[in-house]
Amino acid sequence: MSNNNNDLRLTLVHYLVKVEKYKVNAEISDDYNVYLYNKKAQFKVIALTIGEALEHDEKLNKLVNSLKGSKREKVDTLKIAIYDGSQQGVVCISSLDEARMNLKKYFPKITSLQIKQAEVEEENLSEEELLETLTDPSGSSNIKLKKLVGKMNSNSAVSIFISVAFCILPVICLLLSSFISDAWIGVNGTSATAMFFGGTNKALTIIGQQFWRIFTYIFNVQGNGVVASAFQLIFLGVFVLKVTKYTEGLLGTLKFAFVIFITYPLVGLFLSVMFPSPTFSGNLILPAMVVGSLGVTTWSKKSDTIVLFSKNRLIYPLIIMLIYVLFITVSEYDVVLIILGCGVSASITLLFTYDYKNIDGYIILPVLILGIAFVVPVVFIFIPSYGIAPDLNALLAMLSYANHKVFSADYLNKIIHDLNGWNYSLQSSGVDASSYVISAFI
Repeated sequence: MSNNNNDLRLTLVHYLVKVEKYKVNAEISDDYNVYLYNKKAQFKVIALTIGEALEHDEKLNKLVNSLKGSKREKVDTLKIAIYDGSQQGVVCISSLDEARMNLKKYFPKITSLQIKQAEVEEENLSEEELLETLTDPSGSSNIKLKKLVGKMNSNSAVSIFISVAFCILPVICLLLSSFISDAWIGVNGTSATAMFFGGTNKALTIIGQQFWRIFTYIFNVQGNGVVASAFQLIFLGVFVLKVTKYTEGLLGTLKFAFVIFITYPLVGLFLSVMFPSPTFSGNLILPAMVVGSLGVTTWSKKSDTIVLFSKNRLIYPLIIMLIYVLFITVSEYDVVLIILGCGVSASITLLFTYDYKNIDGYIILPVLILGIAFVVPVVFIFIPSYGIAPDLNALLAMLSYANHKVFSADYLNKIIHDLNGWNYSLQSSGVDASSYVISAFI
C-alpha cells in the first residue's frame, strides 16, 4: 500500500466520520477495506477500498443486512475505490482532486477536503468529542483505537493462557480443595492450603529447592479464605481480562507475552528469597503487571485519544487492588507484591517502547529496577545465612502431601530435616501404613 493511497484513505475516513457523521465498523474493516455506516444518511453504507472494489463483497452484504429493519427494506450503498481505473457502479479516485470532483455530488462539503498525514490529528477535538470517543470508541475516527477495542473481545494464545493460569486453574484448585478430606487443607484454608496448591515461600521454594513454585503461586487463591478467594477470582481475575487483552493489543502479542512470562516468576523468586515468613499465592500479580505495563504507554506528552483511553482503562485495576489490600487482606506483603509487579512489568515495557535514537538518563531507571529484581535474590540464594524457624503451615502442607501421596515421605523429610534443619519428621501414624503424622525429634 503506497503512502499516498494510505493518506487519501485516512483523509476520506476522517471526513466521513467527522463531517458526515458516519461510523466505522471496526470488526470487518482492515488496512485495505473500510466499511462505514450512518442510518440517517442517503447512503447508509459506504465501502472504501484501496485497489479494485470487490464485485461480491460478503462483508458489505453482512453490514447491509444488519441495518435492515425488514427484509424488503432498501439500504443504499456507495462504493469508493482508490484506484487508477474505472469500475461499473464504483466511484474511482486516485488523488485528492479526483475525490473532491467525483464525490461532491454526494457530499457537497468535500470540496474543502485537505490531506491528513498518517494519523488523524486530534488535538483540536472538543471536550464533548473526546468524552464521546472515550464512552463510545466505536464511533471514533481513530482506526487504531477501534482495533484495540476489538482486541478486548477477541482471544489470542497469550490471552487464553492468562485466562487459564489466572482464572480457570484457580477455580479448579478451589474446587479440589473442597473435596480433600483434610483438617488443614480446604476452601477456607490458610497458608497451608496455599502451599499445598503451589504457593511460594522461602522454606519450600528456596531452601527446599522446589523452585517450580515461582511458576505455580498464581494457580491458587484460597490461602486467605473464602471472601478473599471470591474477590480475587471475580474482580482481580475475570474483570481484569479485558484490560489485559487491550494492553496486549497496544504492545503486541510477543512483547506482552514476554512482559508477563518474565515478570510473574521473577516477582515470585524475589519475594520467596527476601521475605522468609509469608506465603505468596493468588492472582493479585495480574492487575499489578497490567497496571505497570499499560501505565508506561500513557507516558506521552501528546494526549491523543489512545493515551486518554488507556488512562481510562487504568482506573479499574488500580481501584480494585487498593480495595483488596486495604479492606480484604490488609497485608503489607501484598503491597510489596503490587509495587514489585508494577515496577518490573513497567521496566520491561519501557525497554520495549523506549526511543533508543534519543537516549537520556531515564534509561537507567528500568535497567536498575530489573537489575535489583534479578541480581539481589540470586546473590542472596548463595550467601550463607541462618535457617528459618519451623513453619507450622509448611509442615501441615507437607503432611497433606504425604497423606495424599503427592510426594513420598522420604522426599518430604529431606526438605524438613536435611534442608531446612527443622527437628521434625513425617512418621507413620501406626494406625494405617499410608497415614502420617508430624513427629518431633526428642
